[in-house]
Amino acid sequence: MPLEIGKLACLRTLEFFNVGHENGRRIEELGYLKNLKGEVAICKLEHVNGKEEAARACLTEKPNIHKLKLEWSSSRKGYNFNDEQVLEGLEPHPNIKSLKIQRFCGDNLPSWIMNRSISEVIRLDKLIELQLIDCARCLEIPTLGHLPLLKFLELSGLRNVKSIGPWFYYPHNYGVNDQSRRRTNNQLAFPTLERFTLDFMTNLEEWIEMSTNDSNQVVNAFPRLEYLRIYYCSNISRFPSHGFPCLKTLEINNVDRGGVLLDRISNNNSSSLTSLRLENVSDVTCLPKRLLYDNQRIRSMSIWDCPNLTHIELSAHNLKSLEAIYIYYCKKLKSIRYLIQGEEESGSFNSLQTLTVVNCNEVSDILSPMVLEPCTSLRTLQLGDCHNLVSFPVDFRSLPSGLRSLGISECPKLRSLPKGSISCLSSLTELCIGPFSEEVGLASFNEILQGIQQLHSLVNLELYGRSLSLYQITFSILLLSNILKYPILGWKLCLSGLGTWHLWTI
Repeated sequence: MPLEIGKLACLRTLEFFNVGHENGRRIEELGYLKNLKGEVAICKLEHVNGKEEAARACLTEKPNIHKLKLEWSSSRKGYNFNDEQVLEGLEPHPNIKSLKIQRFCGDNLPSWIMNRSISEVIRLDKLIELQLIDCARCLEIPTLGHLPLLKFLELSGLRNVKSIGPWFYYPHNYGVNDQSRRRTNNQLAFPTLERFTLDFMTNLEEWIEMSTNDSNQVVNAFPRLEYLRIYYCSNISRFPSHGFPCLKTLEINNVDRGGVLLDRISNNNSSSLTSLRLENVSDVTCLPKRLLYDNQRIRSMSIWDCPNLTHIELSAHNLKSLEAIYIYYCKKLKSIRYLIQGEEESGSFNSLQTLTVVNCNEVSDILSPMVLEPCTSLRTLQLGDCHNLVSFPVDFRSLPSGLRSLGISECPKLRSLPKGSISCLSSLTELCIGPFSEEVGLASFNEILQGIQQLHSLVNLELYGRSLSLYQITFSILLLSNILKYPILGWKLCLSGLGTWHLWTI
């Protein structure tokens, strides 16, 4: 950053400004740049001494700055900071559209962003995006529901906030004298918000819906919200009772009572949901039936490390758009049940492209021919580390010919492999098989490999066995010049012209 940049009085573009202690690098240099426009990031704000000095940046006089980032350094030490006074003096022009505040270490945000009184609601009314990141000492979040253009809201690392209350939606008594609002008996909060993220708010205990003193008044909130993410808010146990009528993507990660939110959304019209991701949500034992039975738009389900999930029921008739199922590390999951209703109502998972079940030790019931045969779109089937799986109840002929990736691995109790020749899977590019129980012998491996020479698309082949002799396995696979990767059984064995084989157990 050059010294005395403020002398460039006609400067219009300045993507970032690092505040310094010495003359020529202080924040007052920005005050001379009246024509700045577009995006500006002001960093190292710990070098500003207070509100008066911060105000010398004259941000309120810069109507053409539309995106503003205010950032303190991560390397600061100590506890006595003047961040509240500094941020009070950095009020932007009302034309601001995007605002990011990062590593602010005050207890209270400034009045120009809190919007707690009626006189302040005109501020930031052009704001489209707001990010409050790692403001670890903040005790309360601003009032934002009245902002008419706000589309993107991210609250992350506000570790001292315990409650998101009614003030989050509207300032106190906002709209009491608004005749149009009284005539319609309707209050609308966050009218344009599309994405809302709550991350790493470790002390957050509740998110309360908007309230009203008028029993005849209807409260509507988040009518356009499409994306909701709540990550690492482990203590939150109370959620709003209202629904999110346009919600498409829901992600809940490390929220102990996240199942409560999932139930609320399921009971308040979840038919718009297209993507669901749950990770480490301990109170979920099964997925809400209304979520899975009343939703024909859901396309992707991803469930990770839900320790008390015991079973999943999927209705083919109601999940016609389902394309991908990912289930990982659900230690108590015992079964995935597929409900097929009728033979003539397109009651099949014919949109399903990916089915992955990995590290679910208790699962014993995953597939049936009735489910897989109509899955003409299936491209990836992966079953791994399912230690209680004893059988694979379908043969290769039941799998769709368009399957590209097949993995059945680390299932130590599996007693039998799919029957039939693998040659019917002509589109296969990846194949991973084994190891299984000792009851699965060489004959089963050889049966799988019959016709493998016809798999001209195969480029990745992995075979794992227990106490099996490599030389008893058919060597028809050696004739496949298109295979690029040959991990087989456990040790390294170099064969002329074939590169390196990885052989794990002989």
